[in-house]
Amino acid sequence: MAVAVVLALTPSTTAPPSPGPLAATDRLSEHGAEHGLCRVYANEPWHHELRPDAVEHGCPPPYPDPTHDPRTQR
Repeated sequence: MAVAVVLALTPSTTAPPSPGPLAATDRLSEHGAEHGLCRVYANEPWHHELRPDAVEHGCPPPYPDPTHDPRTQR
């Protein structure tokens, strides 16, 4: 029980509410490569995937949509 008390945030230490999902996806699109997260499809602003090489080389251009992704072709 003591650990939970130590790790719990108080109202004065919590982050302010998020401005919304669009702001979050915009921020991820702008800064995701710094953490290896890249937008995969141009038509899906919420769809990011781990691309570790992006940390050093940046994200590759996104596919227009999933039908252009060779991983989805059979």
